[in-house]
Amino acid sequence: MLCFIGLLSIEMDRDNFEEYPKKFVKFFAPWCGHCKELKPIWDELTQQYWDIPLGEVNCDEEPKLCKPYATSYPTLVLFDGNNSIVYDGKRELDKMLDFLEKKVVPVFEFEDEDDVHDNNRQRNVQEYFILYTNDVNDKVTEWSKQLQHIHLVKDKVRKLVAFRDGSEIEFDQEFKKQFVVDFIKANQVPFFVELKKENKRRVEKRNNTVVVVDTFEHKTLLQNMQDKVQEMKGGEWQSYYQIIYMDVDQWTSLVESFTPHTKKDAPFLLIYNPQDPDNYYDRKIENEENIADETYQFMQDVMGGKEWPKYKGEWKKDESKKEL
Repeated sequence: MLCFIGLLSIEMDRDNFEEYPKKFVKFFAPWCGHCKELKPIWDELTQQYWDIPLGEVNCDEEPKLCKPYATSYPTLVLFDGNNSIVYDGKRELDKMLDFLEKKVVPVFEFEDEDDVHDNNRQRNVQEYFILYTNDVNDKVTEWSKQLQHIHLVKDKVRKLVAFRDGSEIEFDQEFKKQFVVDFIKANQVPFFVELKKENKRRVEKRNNTVVVVDTFEHKTLLQNMQDKVQEMKGGEWQSYYQIIYMDVDQWTSLVESFTPHTKKDAPFLLIYNPQDPDNYYDRKIENEENIADETYQFMQDVMGGKEWPKYKGEWKKDESKKEL
C-alpha cells in the first residue's frame, strides 16, 4: 500500500531520525517567528498528506542533527535514503503538496484486509480504497500519483473498492488510468461534506453542488439534507457532482464572487466547476424541509440541459453599461 502515516507530525531526534529513510522534515526553533507562522500550515499538511512520514526537529534541542541541513529556520527537507532535497518554494499548503506529489514515489506493500479496516477505524478515516490484486504491475505504479489512501490486499481477482461513509462502492470500469482517477476523485470525500480549508483541495477537484447556508440558523435544513443524502448516494448524479455545504459566514468572499449573490441570500443552491468558476448555476430553495428533492431536481435539470449557465462576466458588463 501507500505508507499510511498517522495524522500528527513526528517529533524526531538523534535516536529515531534514521528510523524513517523516506521523510519530509521541518527543522525549526521554538523562538523563531517564521516557524510560528508556518505551524498552522504544517499542521494542515499533516492532515492531508500521509504517503510518507512528516517530522519535525527542534534545533535548540538537537543542534548537531540540524547543522548539516538548516542554516536558517524553518528549513524543510525531503529525505529519500541518502538523498535529500531542500524545499525552497513558498510556505503555502498547496505549494508544499504539489512539491511532495511531484517528488515522492509511493511505496506499495500488501496488507491484511482486517488490519486495513481496523487501522482506519482507529484513525477515524471514513474514506479510503482497497485495491485487491495479485501483483503490483506497471499499471498500478502508473496511477501512483493519484493513489493516496489506497491499500493493497492480495487477491486472485483484481478489483478496486471505495469505502465511503460506511458503504462499499466497487469500481466497474476498465482499469485505465483516467477511469481510476475519476473514480477516486468521486469517492474520496463524504457524500455530504462541509467545505473547509483543510479539505478544499480535495473537494474542489470535482463539480460541486453546494448548499449555501448559515450553519447556525439553518441547522434543520442541514439535518434534513444529511438524513436524505444517504438515500441519494449511488445515483446518476454521483458521476458528475459532489454535494457539499458551505457556511456563508466563513466563505463570504467566495459566495459573493458569484455575483449578484451576497450572504443575505442564504440558503440557496449553487452548482459550479472549480476548474471553470466563471460559469455557474443557482437556484433559490423553496422548501427547506424538502431540500434533498430540490437538490436532486436541480442537478437533474442541469444535467438535462434545462438550466442555462450564468457567467460572472455578464454582471460586470451590465454594471459597466449602467455607468455609461
